[in-house]
Amino acid sequence: MYPPQPLPPLARPFDLADRLGRSLTPEEMARSSAVLADASALVRSYTRQEFTFQPQAVTIQRPVGNLLRLPQTPVHAVWAVHMRTGWPSPIISDGQPAPAMPCMLMPPHTWSFDGVDTVALWIHGGWLNAPESWTDPDWDRETSTYTVTYAYGYETVPPDVMATVCGMALRVLLAPSMAAGMLSERIGNYSYQQAAGGGAAVTLTQADRDALAVYRRKATTIQARQ
Repeated sequence: MYPPQPLPPLARPFDLADRLGRSLTPEEMARSSAVLADASALVRSYTRQEFTFQPQAVTIQRPVGNLLRLPQTPVHAVWAVHMRTGWPSPIISDGQPAPAMPCMLMPPHTWSFDGVDTVALWIHGGWLNAPESWTDPDWDRETSTYTVTYAYGYETVPPDVMATVCGMALRVLLAPSMAAGMLSERIGNYSYQQAAGGGAAVTLTQADRDALAVYRRKATTIQARQ
């Protein structure tokens, strides 16, 4: 498996310009890519969602009962499920366990996708090429994890996510000072005031969290992209 490629930012400099109603200044343009990358990373970390479309990715999960909940949404398709036992094969040879069996591709009739975000496992019975003892009702409780290959993500970034990322970036780019916490500045007769969260560092405010709450998922899996 190759290392995952960096994810693209959830907004571009021209998205900032659209919201400002003007072109970015040279100084703003020079900082915009880094600021948008920081804002995108914070949004992804908080929501635990990538948002970027992935046609084939792998997640490693431990089932809850017989259910595997896929971490990234929306899910477009589930391509394959592999059983990763992590335990010696239950087949006994000369009184000794056989060598450990790694991943086994599960036949399509041994699992089902609910069309939303969950794969149900139907291991007992009907798996003709599986070791006989694997059909024991208690055996698969010892199975460590399953690998699911699936497609997920958005063809385009959801508007509310892009709006949040742009707002986070603009708070930094338009701040009157690089100092964090600077809310206002006065130079002669000119004064400037901004909402909290400006400065050199990108931050996630409570208003940002509220806007992103609908996308936030619980951390339950190990995620890997191919």
